[in-house]
Amino acid sequence: MKPIVTCKSCGAEIIFINYKDKFHPVNAKPRKIFFNLNKGWEAACWVFDEGYESHYSSCPDADRWRKRKERVA
Repeated sequence: MKPIVTCKSCGAEIIFINYKDKFHPVNAKPRKIFFNLNKGWEAACWVFDEGYESHYSSCPDADRWRKRKERVA
């Protein structure tokens, strides 16, 4: 298990996971969420189970920490 750290903005407990070769903050406490096991929406196979929510969805200062992709004109 990854070490639990504190968000520098809101003080919430978070852990960092490796997602697409980058570290991404998630809330340390898992919650019940829906997962889509298939890639397409047409043949979706939904499962209700415990998972970790991205901390960007609950942190009031998420925009300050989120790294934006640069737009190419």
